[in-house]
Amino acid sequence: MIDQILFVLSITCGLTTALKHHATCMNFPSERIPASYPMEDEAYVFDANKHLRLEEPATVFDLASFKDIPHTNRPSGTEVAFAGPVHVLSEEGFKAFRAITDQYRKGAKRSHRQPSSNRGIPYRSKFIQDFVSDPTWLAYASKLAGRPLCPHSFGMHAIQVNYGKPGLKEAVDKWHLDSVDFVMVILLSDITDMVGGELQVYTRNMSGPEAAAELNKKGMDPEHIRTVSYDTGGMGIFCQGSRIFHRVSPVQSAREDRISMVVSFSSPEVFGEDRTRTTKFSGDPDNIVAWEMAKHVAWKASHRLNYIVEHTSADDTSKEEFAKILEDTAAYLTRGAGIVADKIDDHIGHVEEGKEKCANDSCENGGKTEL
Repeated sequence: MIDQILFVLSITCGLTTALKHHATCMNFPSERIPASYPMEDEAYVFDANKHLRLEEPATVFDLASFKDIPHTNRPSGTEVAFAGPVHVLSEEGFKAFRAITDQYRKGAKRSHRQPSSNRGIPYRSKFIQDFVSDPTWLAYASKLAGRPLCPHSFGMHAIQVNYGKPGLKEAVDKWHLDSVDFVMVILLSDITDMVGGELQVYTRNMSGPEAAAELNKKGMDPEHIRTVSYDTGGMGIFCQGSRIFHRVSPVQSAREDRISMVVSFSSPEVFGEDRTRTTKFSGDPDNIVAWEMAKHVAWKASHRLNYIVEHTSADDTSKEEFAKILEDTAAYLTRGAGIVADKIDDHIGHVEEGKEKCANDSCENGGKTEL
């Protein structure tokens, strides 16, 4: 059924052109689960009608103007920075997702960016597999993005659960850019009376490892930091996190750990910039990292080549255009091979804590100036 999703998304997003530049969504390798992530019996079966409550935002934050604009009838080509918070889970859905993620919490670990996060749950959970590939869910996310989206091609990326322990005095997740195109961050905990633990976004369009290096050197302008607060559990914030830096501030106090489920999406656009990266710093097993990146690159590259086979003719494409597609695809495959073989580091880094308190250039040489 997932092969049909892209057509459904094109209708939902109001796209009228043929999707000859887009790949069909990759099927989840449910019959080829890595041995280190055995599936478990679960008390819930995912049902979109029961578990989802998909609310549309009144506005979205535009990446170009850095202003809130109406979500309905927004201009074609609008690049969404973030939208929400909005309800995405029903009351029953909140209970089910919390129970499922609690079941797998034993897999949580620390990284140098996050005190506690859990990755790879889709490989263990049929409930989560069915959720991330659900057509209703994908159509909803695609409408928010203004373009077709697929479940992320990396099973390790597709769902990540982050835990923020009250009083820990460190960010739940440091300032960073995502290694995926878009995410929906869904809150799965009781935030009544919680102090801290808020999503903050840096309202500048920045990307690549050079952006993190710049912010670590010069600091972050507090005037560009915007805080986005959830009202209750079961709500989500949609974000093009590969284009804007964001973090979750420390949880100062709360009734329980702050738990958020990060749902990641891949863009099926095959000729645009590929923003998918590995996150080896998270401690994902090397064999799975290599497999997932190899599959991802093969997926995109095969559809680039298929574009020539299925959508070009001798009369409408020049030899220079054919050569360009082939050369670019060869370079894309070579880069992918370098990442898989650990010859190329695709890590984009993060911004260390305290840089949001620096005046212009005051963070150079490690200095921190309180504003």
